[in-house]
Amino acid sequence: MDCSGLITVTFQLSGRWHTSEELEPYGFDKIAATKDSLLSVAKCGDVLVWKSNHTVIYVGGERIYHAHSSGVSETGDLMRYWVKTFGSPAVYRKK
Repeated sequence: MDCSGLITVTFQLSGRWHTSEELEPYGFDKIAATKDSLLSVAKCGDVLVWKSNHTVIYVGGERIYHAHSSGVSETGDLMRYWVKTFGSPAVYRKK
């Protein structure tokens, strides 16, 4: 499963989104966030999207769920690795 598959399956299983919907404006709001405000703006369940086309699910603090070549995992390095390496992501929240 790749990162977009993780997002799709997670939201479909929760009944919050279907693949026929787009991110914006169909059920998701884009939340303004900068590198400095990301942790105070992001909420559990938000989808973080980087320009490098990687997506993750934010679960609080610096923790995210993401899919990679060896499966799906939770990491606690959002700011130390992801933002430092790839920059600030776009934040999407289900309406």
